[in-house]
Amino acid sequence: MGTPNGADSAAPLDAGGDASTLDGSNAADAPSDGSNAADTQSDRSNAADTQSDQLAPTPLGAMTIRLERPYVVRGPAGDEMDQPLSELALGAGSWRAFTANATSFAVDAPDMLSLGGTRTAVLSPGAKGTYSECGQWLNEARVIGGTLFGFVHCEMACNYAVGQTHKSMAIARSTDQGHTWTMLAQFMTDTQPPQPNTITGEGDCTAIDGHDGYVYAYCLRDMDWTTIVARAQASDLSPGNWWKFDGTGWSLPALGGHAAALGGLGTGSAYWTTEDAVMLAQPNHAFGGVELSLSSNRTAFTTFPEPLVPLEADDWSRPAPTELYAYVSFLSPLDGTNDVGDDLYLAHVYLQPNEDFGSRYYVMRHMKITRLASDPGAPRVGVALVRWYSSADHDRWTTTAPVPGNDTRYVVDASVGYLMSAPPPNAQTTKLEDCVSTWPGHPDHVLTNDGQCVGGGYTRLRTAGWVFQSAVAGTAPLYRCFDPIENSHFASNQPNCDGLGRMEWLLGYALSR
Repeated sequence: MGTPNGADSAAPLDAGGDASTLDGSNAADAPSDGSNAADTQSDRSNAADTQSDQLAPTPLGAMTIRLERPYVVRGPAGDEMDQPLSELALGAGSWRAFTANATSFAVDAPDMLSLGGTRTAVLSPGAKGTYSECGQWLNEARVIGGTLFGFVHCEMACNYAVGQTHKSMAIARSTDQGHTWTMLAQFMTDTQPPQPNTITGEGDCTAIDGHDGYVYAYCLRDMDWTTIVARAQASDLSPGNWWKFDGTGWSLPALGGHAAALGGLGTGSAYWTTEDAVMLAQPNHAFGGVELSLSSNRTAFTTFPEPLVPLEADDWSRPAPTELYAYVSFLSPLDGTNDVGDDLYLAHVYLQPNEDFGSRYYVMRHMKITRLASDPGAPRVGVALVRWYSSADHDRWTTTAPVPGNDTRYVVDASVGYLMSAPPPNAQTTKLEDCVSTWPGHPDHVLTNDGQCVGGGYTRLRTAGWVFQSAVAGTAPLYRCFDPIENSHFASNQPNCDGLGRMEWLLGYALSR
């Protein structure tokens, strides 16, 4: 946000036992956070007990994750998709999604993957001089206690041409399933006032129902580019009832308090019902891709050891030669909320290589978590390698990436396994890259060994992933193939290239499941 370009609800899933606060007391009996000095002191003095009463940390290594084919569900557009994708199941098989860029829009859909419909404005920038004068981004719509609340990112004092804006968060309420909204007030502000030529404030929040009597908002503080968290009792989300985590307790008012830094973890949040844990995710090229972190106590996070999807850059200076992932969110396939189980959707904003913010897309991938009794070791993550075919372009494109025009211009031709999102230590692997031809005529996408795109009439698009150099259990051979009739490269698990062309060489061994 602030880039230069610029229902019926399913019952919440309970992870077991009575809802309790972080210090182990019953949520129904818990006092309002920060309501008086005695409560504040109690919250601080019980901090040590809070840590000891937490569930044991989730055994992060004791699971595997598979990311299936990506769906490009909306786009391209430049004046929306500037916030995390949020969806609501309305009942009777209909859905409502929300997209925003200063103005927030609702998009009605027959299912949660068909978001190409007409948009309707539901929130607009506020009056000049107000905290939302530059825009209101509906980051999340969520039913809490039978009421639909909106968590709204707001900006003021903006001059995007010089990278200046000031962020805060407000809360809104809807009585017609998100078609119209009543803005209540700000619930989160920073200690820092607007500054010239820079981004200030706190915002970009998503919120979860912690199923412990509290709602938690995970936000970005731009001053030090860190994740912070505030919470309010689920029974009263009024703007003055939110309190920031101070490092040991919840004594700081969300309006003007300076929260403890949780670390650079991102703000894409979800409540993981099967583990009573919080998920946070963000694109982080320094980590090697989309980074997943988990917490069983809502404040102390551990990062999963492998990226969900490999990425090489987070370049917001567009156009750029690399793709851009932004605003990651998690959605339940049951009701669209961020109460998720082991089968969920990973969603994000996407820009293709060499495209600018005028061509944004929403992308969704089915994400499958398999929890195990012991750590399986690397590789833990596999990203689906899909072969697409465009008859109009005479092109078979084998990629792990989103394909704009999916299921229209390009259709799925085959699934050829999963690529590792990072090379396992102490294993012989080959890095594969995804390239496209630069000569006139139809495109020729090729999946090949890293370093072969340079020269020869091809340009590099991305790292697709890694394969083993030799066969190991649970893998299948992956061959580079060429179709002389279509003049197109592709990949296959068969040495006869599925009868579509001739085999050029063995790329390696991909995960088969």
